[in-house]
Amino acid sequence: MKRITIMLTITLFLVVGVNSNFNESGAVGNTAIFNKEYEKSEEIFNLEVKEKSTIKGDKTKQDQQSDTISESKAISLVKDMFKNYGYVPSIIEVDHIEGNNYVVHAYEIIQDYEKTWHTATTGWYYVDMHTGKIESIF
Repeated sequence: MKRITIMLTITLFLVVGVNSNFNESGAVGNTAIFNKEYEKSEEIFNLEVKEKSTIKGDKTKQDQQSDTISESKAISLVKDMFKNYGYVPSIIEVDHIEGNNYVVHAYEIIQDYEKTWHTATTGWYYVDMHTGKIESIF
């Protein structure tokens, strides 16, 4: 609304100024001045629209980032899922990120003998960064 008011004010000012100085000898000169001023106001208007669009785009990007869950929240969601089964692996960690998903690895470290160990994977899971939805990779 403010932008429209500014545009109308500029246009009115230019039209009144051109008409008050208008005479036969200056018709072409005044029209050229009017066109030049109109182009300036058009540029200002377009710049304002572009800036608003950029700000709105940045806000949307910030909103998406604020909707993103943290890695620790993703781990917590997987732990909660395992609690429903009555067993929680001793290690649950985010291995890496693929697209909009955390890739979560749930496993145990098992001791074979006195000095040998191996990992026993319980599962690999995608955890959606925005919704928290868990999906088994297997």
